[in-house]
Amino acid sequence: MKLPGKTALVRIAAIGAASLLALSAFAQSHTEMTIEDAQTVTAQKIFSKGNPSSTYILQLLDSLGTRNGQLIGFSIEQLLNPSSPANYYNFGQATELFTASSNSQTFPSQSAAVYGSFNHFGSGALDSGFGASFEAFNGGPATATLIVGVHADATNGGVAAGVRTQSPTNNGNATNLRAGDFLVRNSSSGTVTNAASLYVEGPQNTNHGTITNLYGLLIQDQLTGTNNWAIKTGKGLVQFGGKVRADGGIGVGSATLISPTAPTISSGFGKAPAVFNANGTAAFTINVGTGGTANSGVIGLLTATHGWACTCTDITTNSSTVFACKQIGAGTTTTAPIGEFTASGAAHAWEASDILAVSCFAY
Repeated sequence: MKLPGKTALVRIAAIGAASLLALSAFAQSHTEMTIEDAQTVTAQKIFSKGNPSSTYILQLLDSLGTRNGQLIGFSIEQLLNPSSPANYYNFGQATELFTASSNSQTFPSQSAAVYGSFNHFGSGALDSGFGASFEAFNGGPATATLIVGVHADATNGGVAAGVRTQSPTNNGNATNLRAGDFLVRNSSSGTVTNAASLYVEGPQNTNHGTITNLYGLLIQDQLTGTNNWAIKTGKGLVQFGGKVRADGGIGVGSATLISPTAPTISSGFGKAPAVFNANGTAAFTINVGTGGTANSGVIGLLTATHGWACTCTDITTNSSTVFACKQIGAGTTTTAPIGEFTASGAAHAWEASDILAVSCFAY
């Protein structure tokens, strides 16, 4: 190991079959370090005390070329083999970027604890290029509660950090807080055939196991804000390739259009009328009941902003006397009255146990 002058560079070159287990040394007054061949460094940390006017670089080199079909510029491997439960966080690699609590300078440019960049300057065809790639495996017989390839957490506030501990005050504000931020950009004069800010691959089940519930996108309840959206988009076509199911109903703007709650019989109709086959308020059937004398009834509905517009058709009887079923008044925000009419427009009773097909939409 050598520690020459103040060149803002920390370099590690692993040459031969060396195993670099853990790295540490303060790089303050001496900021160049080289570890070569079979040297092992343990039990310390690298801490770079820089300032905005100086460039400090940690450069890690591997001159061994390809291994197992992979060309690796820098590799860290850590074996976890505890003899008792590992009741602590396990990090193969950890990077902390932080400011001093005593510092009041502005930071108008981007700050990133970890930055990855891939750039293909050659003219040869390229299959794929990743600025960062992560994988997580459960390769043994254990039952894992959660396996995550990439985890992101954005917090307004925080915990203590740093070799020289900086303690949070947790009273700051954030205009935007995003656990993930994705952007596609075409800075070339060429053509991008398909661009997606977020792309979810089709699943694989290569060893014939079982996936009980499969979700391309799963979003938990979003209810802690003053205004809450589970999904909100800007302008652009929204297209679904499969069936769309709305358990909470469908609205246009801020008002409900279709409620998922099944309608009820509020009053009227014949003896023992009932609602059947309800697909919310969008489509349902009413058995008008027995008796054969009722020519109207009132449907009970979930509260609308202003009222309900309903259409109905008698799908059992169609004659000059049982000719047209329609809404017969505005009703209220929770009810809609309907009635039966003859071909000439006079009110007329439904036949006993006639079935009505009805649709109601809120306004």
